[in-house]
Amino acid sequence: MAMYEDHVSTASTVAAGADQSELPLPDGLIRGENGRAAFATTSSACLDLFFQAVPDVSSERFNELLAAAWREDAETALRLVFNLGNCRKGEGGKSDRLNFHRGLLWVFQREPEVVLANLQEIVAHGCYKSLLSLLQYAIHDNNTINPSLTLEGAAAAAAAHKKHRKSIRTPYAKKQRRRAKEQTQVRMREEFAASLGIDLGKLWTEGKSRYVKKEAKEEGCGEEELELGAMEWP
Repeated sequence: MAMYEDHVSTASTVAAGADQSELPLPDGLIRGENGRAAFATTSSACLDLFFQAVPDVSSERFNELLAAAWREDAETALRLVFNLGNCRKGEGGKSDRLNFHRGLLWVFQREPEVVLANLQEIVAHGCYKSLLSLLQYAIHDNNTINPSLTLEGAAAAAAAHKKHRKSIRTPYAKKQRRRAKEQTQVRMREEFAASLGIDLGKLWTEGKSRYVKKEAKEEGCGEEELELGAMEWP
């Protein structure tokens, strides 16, 4: 009993009086982001890939994790790659498009037939843009991730485009767009009428007049209102 009490007393003294981050760690342990000791590995490469493939992991570290997991169990590693891109609600995916594309690129560079055999699954777990990413890699033959193909990059590009559109607007932009639309409609009407050899303006006026009269009778409008309604039609 005395030996047990001495052991507890010594451990509590070290924990209270020493800075934990300065203490040396045994082999197999590392410091986490919170400064606490943690195991460097789970002793399973596939589990390491599952837990350490997070959005802020570097490309080099991700490739190391995937390579080790692929050597341990290729099928499980491939499933973990697809799990990264799964954004379907309720299916437990990580919705990490960047690492999903990294994983697809890694597999495509080493075993392209595996990726080609799972094209349908790429769309099912990610989106059609993932196929465009693979096409880009195949054409340019590089190891870089195009920023516009990531979720963050697409959002940044959309924000920049929206900002550019706002910067070129003028106080009369809406009026100018409406006028341009009206001019286009008039030009199309004239070209169509010329091709048919018919005065469409007269036909449209008569058609609008009949429509206004029918509608006005149902609402009980007078003759003056009918004439005004017909005159408003271009």
